[in-house]
Amino acid sequence: MMAERGVAPFTEFIGAKVEELREGYARLSLVLEECHTNPNGVMHGGVITTLMDSALGVSLSALRGQDARRNPHATVEMNASFLAGARPGDRIVVEGRVLRLGKT
Repeated sequence: MMAERGVAPFTEFIGAKVEELREGYARLSLVLEECHTNPNGVMHGGVITTLMDSALGVSLSALRGQDARRNPHATVEMNASFLAGARPGDRIVVEGRVLRLGKT
C-alpha cells in the first residue's frame, strides 16, 4: 500500500506530501495547521516524529523496491532532539537517506 501511495495512510492523514523520491532518499514536507499543535500552540512532537519515521520508511521502500512489499520493514529505534517550536503556517521539511542497507 505504501509503495502505491508513496506514504503510509497515517502520513497522508496528517497532510504530509512527498516532494522528492529517488532510490534511498525521500524528502517530505508539511505546512503546519492548528490540528498539528500541542496545548502550547507549537508543533506536537508526534507530528515531527511521524514525519521522520515516514521519511525513513519511504526512502527505504524506494531503495528496496518490490522486496519492500514482499518483506516489509519497520523502524526499530529513532531519536529526536527538539531545538525550537514550529507554529501553524510554518513549513516543515524532513529528509530520509539510507546510509547502509543491513540484513535485518
